Amino acid sequence: MAILNWVFPETHPDWMAVPGPNCWPGLEAAEALIRGLKTRADWILLVVHWSDEHFPQPRPEDRLLARELARMGADFIVGHHPHVVRGMEMIATCPVFYSIGNYFFSNVRDREGRWIARQAPRNREGLGVQISFRRGERPEYNLLSFRQNADQTREDRSARAVRRMERLSLQLSRLPVSEYQEWYSARRAHFDRWGYRLHFRLWRLEKHDLARFSRRLLSPSRR
Repeated sequence: MAILNWVFPETHPDWMAVPGPNCWPGLEAAEALIRGLKTRADWILLVVHWSDEHFPQPRPEDRLLARELARMGADFIVGHHPHVVRGMEMIATCPVFYSIGNYFFSNVRDREGRWIARQAPRNREGLGVQISFRRGERPEYNLLSFRQNADQTREDRSARAVRRMERLSLQLSRLPVSEYQEWYSARRAHFDRWGYRLHFRLWRLEKHDLARFSRRLLSPSRR
């Protein structure tokens, strides 16, 4: 089995080092590498650090790129970086998981005690993809749910990550890429206006900030 781990430039954690180690080489170089590995490996697993953060659906360009990678010969694609669980789809025989969320991520304050990173409930969900390989067969997978509480991550018996992934996968199976752009743009506009505040920004506010926000929301001038 060959494992390729690529970091896309816009998501690189060490942005001063771009292109840096394991940076996405572009389609032409990626295809040459995958096809070369195909002569020496039974399976090729791609682990990709890609896309944008928090929105629960992959970008249209993510779906197009996944199709290119599957065409090149990838057998399995696992994405991360968005910090939330996203849906998955089968492209020919290649399973593509667009984001497995967070397994563990620390809350961070600055020196004045203000939040730099504070995890909302959706950021605490992690999807585990357990892959099994048998010579001469396609890889099979089993899904696990994890959830971070305080400073520990445990298996989530409520299977929230798996259930969320299944719900989010429905639209990917219903909409071909050619029709996905319009649907995505409408949902993304709504998320940018309302969804992000409700699911992520409000969670990061202190109690006194939430009280002030509520007073503004309920003031007569806003009714």
